[in-house]
Amino acid sequence: MYFFSDAVAVHKLVKHRYGQGSTVWDIARKYVLGGTSLPKTIGIRDVFGTPYACYTSYKKTVEDDSTSSFTSEAMLHGSNNEAKAFDMICNFMRVPVDKRLRDWPLIWRDDVKPSLPGGVMKYPWLTASLDGVIEHPEHPGVSCLLEIKCPFSASSIDNFMSKLEEIPTSYLLQVYTQMLVTKIHFCLFAVLITKERMIACYPDEPYKHRTYIVYSYISYPKSFKRDAVPIAKRFFFDYILGDKEPPKGVKRKYNLINIIKDFKHIPKTIIEFNDGNIDNDPPDVKDNPSDDSRRGT
Repeated sequence: MYFFSDAVAVHKLVKHRYGQGSTVWDIARKYVLGGTSLPKTIGIRDVFGTPYACYTSYKKTVEDDSTSSFTSEAMLHGSNNEAKAFDMICNFMRVPVDKRLRDWPLIWRDDVKPSLPGGVMKYPWLTASLDGVIEHPEHPGVSCLLEIKCPFSASSIDNFMSKLEEIPTSYLLQVYTQMLVTKIHFCLFAVLITKERMIACYPDEPYKHRTYIVYSYISYPKSFKRDAVPIAKRFFFDYILGDKEPPKGVKRKYNLINIIKDFKHIPKTIIEFNDGNIDNDPPDVKDNPSDDSRRGT
């Protein structure tokens, strides 16, 4: 889906075939790895949890016949604001309305690239669920993933607002999984911090009571497919499909240096919206001192 026209065609296909609530969707959530699961399988535990937590989560899902899932207050906040964040970010980046694709269900790499000879899927155990695909703001005709986060807690907000803090490794691995599956090698990683959360988290600091967008451009590192994917595959087949309980409390001894070195020092751009209303038009770009920093890949 390197070209946006290809993304449009794939979007129509997967919405028809894999819509949420379909049989394929229900089976997939039990028997494949996605972007939030893969970081756990290789021992990255800064956001999504441990390898053992990955195993127990899948086991519980398989044993649960219902389609209900746990929803926290933070998750509800994210789902309630994702659509608004999508439109606000696209408006600010000046992405035309007809160059935005939302509401992606699960997608397999075979939806993007034909199977191996004999109809064998290359990654039947790996899927992605996308927040959106847009035309790259700086490269007309080229696809760009849009990954949206809407942080809820003060600690998460502090992490994203600090230019000294790196994007959490688990989030980067989530994006790289989406890139591997879709063959889209660019991502606009965008964070919407609402005025309501700033008031709730910093009630005594009124100068912070604004709405913010924090964004970075992320490119696909070759080391992810080489170093991270084989580890995740072994974990999936040994423990998830093999129904074998992984060790608890034991650090995984995989060498993650080659995986991690490629995605450090990704620059952030922070945009402040003074009125704090995410439904209003964003500030005019020419009046924004961060305009030049929007240029990137």
